[in-house]
Amino acid sequence: MLIPLILICLSGCTENYRANLTENDPVVPPSTQPEVSIEQPKPPVMSPSKSLKSQAIINFVGKVTLKKTSDLTSYIHKQMLSGVKDFVININSAGGDSDAGVSAYEYLKQLPISITTYNVGHVQSSASLIYCSGSKRYSLPHSFFMLHGSSTTYPESMSFIEIEALSKLSKIHRQSFIDIISTCTNISLSQLEKYFSSADLQYFTAVEAKEMGLVNEAVAPVFSKSASFYSITD
Repeated sequence: MLIPLILICLSGCTENYRANLTENDPVVPPSTQPEVSIEQPKPPVMSPSKSLKSQAIINFVGKVTLKKTSDLTSYIHKQMLSGVKDFVININSAGGDSDAGVSAYEYLKQLPISITTYNVGHVQSSASLIYCSGSKRYSLPHSFFMLHGSSTTYPESMSFIEIEALSKLSKIHRQSFIDIISTCTNISLSQLEKYFSSADLQYFTAVEAKEMGLVNEAVAPVFSKSASFYSITD
C-alpha cells in the first residue's frame, strides 16, 4: 500500500511545481556557492603637467638662413600646439639673409606665446631681427651687437633696369630694419635712418645696448629644470 501513495504524491507534486512556472521562465537550480563581489581596479589618473614641458629652449647658432629660420618657427609652432607657452631663444649669430630675419620676426611676433631672447655671444645684422622678437631681451655681459645698412654692389654686366630693381629691394630691406628695430629700442627714427643708410658697421656693447633699450638686462640666462632643448646650427 505504501508504493501507490508515494507515486500519487510524486505525481501531484510535479504538477503543482509546473503549474507555478510561466512558459518562458527558465528553471534555475539554487546556487550552493556564496556570492563573491569582485571590485574592478580603477585606472591611474595621469596628470597632464607631468608629461608636458613647461618651457622650450632653442639655441640658434651661426648664419641666418631661410632653412634655419624655417626650422626655428616650425619647432616653436609644434611645441606651442603641444601646450608649451614659454620659449627662450639663445642667439649667437653674425647675421645673414635679410628676408629670413624679417620673416622669422613677423611670424614669431604674432604667436600667442612668451618669447625671451638672449645674446649669448654676438647678435649682428639680420640676427638682431630675431633677437627683437623677444618681449624680454637679455644679454651676457660681454656679448655685443652690430647694426649696418646695405652694402650691395652691382656688377658691370647688370642692366640699368636690374640695378634699379635691386636698389628698390635694398630700400625695402632698409625700411624693414628701421621699422623692426624701432619697436625694441628707444633709438630715434632719424638715427636709425643714419645707421641703415650707411654700410658702416655700428657696434654696441651690452651696456650700450641696454642704454638704447635693445637689452632689458645684461645677465646670464636662467632656465626651467623641466625645459626641453633644441639646437639649430650650421
